[in-house]
Amino acid sequence: GYFSREGLLKIFVSYDHPVSKVVIMRSLPWIIESQNSDGSWGDEKTKDAATLAVLTALKAVNLV
Repeated sequence: GYFSREGLLKIFVSYDHPVSKVVIMRSLPWIIESQNSDGSWGDEKTKDAATLAVLTALKAVNLV
């Protein structure tokens, strides 16, 4: 959902603003810790959307 960490990343990546990039960078420890063993993020119901949100956020800060 929108208030999950993935949802918040999705919101922040929507804005090309320095604060958004700071939030994404500060989310890196969570992103690393919460990655599933198959390389995705989220649970079975949200895996596709969560993974897309994380990868989009990482792309916004030029990490992928």
